[in-house]
This record gives sequence, C-alpha cells and structure tokens, in this order.
Amino acid sequence: MKKYASPVKLNLNNFFVLALLLLLSAGILIFINYSSVAEVAEKISSGYESGATSRIGELKSVLLTTSIIIFAVILILFVCFCFLISKIKKEDKERGELESAHLKRINELEELNKNKDLFYSIIAHDLRSPFQPILTLAEILHGDYKALRPEEIKEFGSKLNNVGRNVLVLLDNLLDWTKVQTGRMVFNPEPFLMKEKAEWAINNLEMIADAKKVIMLNDLDENIWIYADLNMILSVLQNLLTNSIKFTRPGGMIKVSGEQSGGMTVISISDNGVGMTDAQKETLFKIGVNSSTAGTSGEKGSGLGLLLCNKLIEMHGGTLKIESNKGKGTKVSFTIPDKLKEK
Repeated sequence: MKKYASPVKLNLNNFFVLALLLLLSAGILIFINYSSVAEVAEKISSGYESGATSRIGELKSVLLTTSIIIFAVILILFVCFCFLISKIKKEDKERGELESAHLKRINELEELNKNKDLFYSIIAHDLRSPFQPILTLAEILHGDYKALRPEEIKEFGSKLNNVGRNVLVLLDNLLDWTKVQTGRMVFNPEPFLMKEKAEWAINNLEMIADAKKVIMLNDLDENIWIYADLNMILSVLQNLLTNSIKFTRPGGMIKVSGEQSGGMTVISISDNGVGMTDAQKETLFKIGVNSSTAGTSGEKGSGLGLLLCNKLIEMHGGTLKIESNKGKGTKVSFTIPDKLKEK
C-alpha cells in the first residue's frame, strides 16, 4: 500500500509563519500610525485653544482604543488559527498512525495467508504421504509374516519406526509452529548445561543415525552453560540433527560443537553431507517456497523444521546462520545471548 503525504501537512508551517508575520506587521503599523497621529496632534494642539486641545485628546484616546481593539481582534484570529493548525496536525498524525496500523495489519494477514498455504501443503502432502508405506508394510506383516525371514521382519520394523518418527517430528513441528504464530508459545528460560542436552538429542535420534551408519559426535565443552528455554532448544537441536542425518551419506559424520565469547554462545551442527547451492540457501527461510529436497536415502521433509528453528532462536534474541557448499557439507549455527533481550 502506497502512503501519500497530506498536502495540508506540507503547507501548515508556511501558513503559521505567514500569520505570525501578519500579526507582527499589523502591530507595528498600528504603533507607527498611532505615533504619527499623536505627534501631529501635539503640533496642532500647541496652536489652538484649550477646547480644541481637549477635542484632540479625545481623538487620540479614540485612536488608541481603536488600535487596541484591532490588535486584539487580530491576536484572537491568530490564536484561533494556531488552534486550527494544532488540530489539523493532530488529525494528520492520527491519520498517519491509522495508515501505518492498517499497512501493518495487511502485512500480518499476508503472512497468515502464507502460513495457511504452507499448512495446507504439509497436511495435503507431507503428512498424508507417510501413511502409504505404513499401510503397505503393515499389510505385508499382517498377511505374509510367516513367509518372511527374521531379517526381513527386522527391516520392515525399522522402516515403520523411521516413518513413525518422521511423522511424529512433523506433528510436533506443526503444533509448535501454530503456537508461535498465535502467540501461545510459552517462553520459559532457565540455566542448563548445553552438552548434556545435546547428548539427549543425539541419543533420541541414535536409531535413525545407526540405520544410515552415520556417526554423531558431541564435541561440546562440559562447562558451557546457557540461559534459554529448554524445550525450545531441544526442538532446535532435534530438527537440526534430523536434517543433518537426512542429508548425510551412509558412513558420514555429524558434529555438535560450540564456543562462548563476547557475551554470546554459538552452537554449531556440522556434517559432511551433500551440501547446498547458493540458490537453495536463499529459499530456506521463505514461507510458501518449497525448498525441501529428498535425503540421501529418500527421506521426505516439509521444510517447516528450519523455519521453526529460526523463529525459536529469534525469540531468544539470537540468530541462525547456514554455511554450505554443494558436495562438501553444511554447518548450521545458532547464537544465544548470555543476557537475553527483553521481550
């Protein structure tokens, strides 16, 4: 929406200066005229009788009174004009604030509309598609389980487990994203050791990593304390580690590391996976742009996890940064200030 400047606002200052000059000019002219008439009257009165002198005195008095009245009228008009200017300026300011609020509301509605489209896309495709392999594997196990070898049953069970975990992660992300967008995400920071929480996230994803023979290394210092919302940080760690597993080839490695300096804690998750191009990186945080690609073992994703991570880190007053090179791997880092910004 284009915002147009009010023409009244542009000329009010000029009108005010002009009115002030007119008032000063009127006062000066009245003073000069009165002084001139008074001087002439004095000269005339010196050559006349006392009666004429009395009449001239009355004329001077009338002139003085008239001058005062004229000046008072002009002053009143000037005050009224100042009041009018003040009122117009106030209305113009309120109009500008309403326009800004209206524009802000339009932007919020556009953002909500993009979120709605994203939700529909995820529900229609990413949330629905995992159920087909679940049903297929369930039918095989239900109908031909006696004919299956133990290793085949184990393989099918592993696939079911992976699909179920992916669906659970997606549902958790959808719920958290909805809470963030509706302002219902409770922000409850507390101090904790980063290494042990990273270890919990790694252990939680160990089965998925083992299935791809991906090694996860916790290289965090044992003395790194942060002050943050634990549930949010665990959600960020799980999403970032899941992405790394997804895009790391079998036999690859993922490392969690961190450092503290300058009042900031930096936590990094790096891998030696497939990496990304610059064009792919530019679309990662754009709502409505499907930047998700299949993993090295065909894993599916919605692209919502990274958007959620970015929002959760922003709530801490931190930033999320991605460094990646195609074919060489990806490093995702997020910062947590030692002193959280006031919410």
